Amino acid sequence: MEQAGKFPEGIIVDGVCHCDFTLVEKTFRTTLEVSNDPTIDRKLMDDNAYYDACLYAKRLKVKGLDKLTPEQVLDLSGPDSDELILAEVTLEKRRQAFRDAAQAASKDPGSPA
Repeated sequence: MEQAGKFPEGIIVDGVCHCDFTLVEKTFRTTLEVSNDPTIDRKLMDDNAYYDACLYAKRLKVKGLDKLTPEQVLDLSGPDSDELILAEVTLEKRRQAFRDAAQAASKDPGSPA
């Protein structure tokens, strides 16, 4: 599951502003990828903000960028981080609605859900 969004200010790389993004669902795989990524500064992993930035860097797909770094996530402007949080909340609500519908359908096999 994923949620599209648009940064109001964007991430500027090599003079190009990148605003369109997609946030994918957090999975256990994401956590493992962060834990095993040799490019991530292990000394900073105890810092919750840095760890969260690492997770977002793995989960965010920004149009025009191959990869996002934790530092780029930490450098998001206030309005951009607000948009990211909104996408996170929306994605979680959609995920929960999907799980609730699946659970309801499993209790009522005749349900169209």
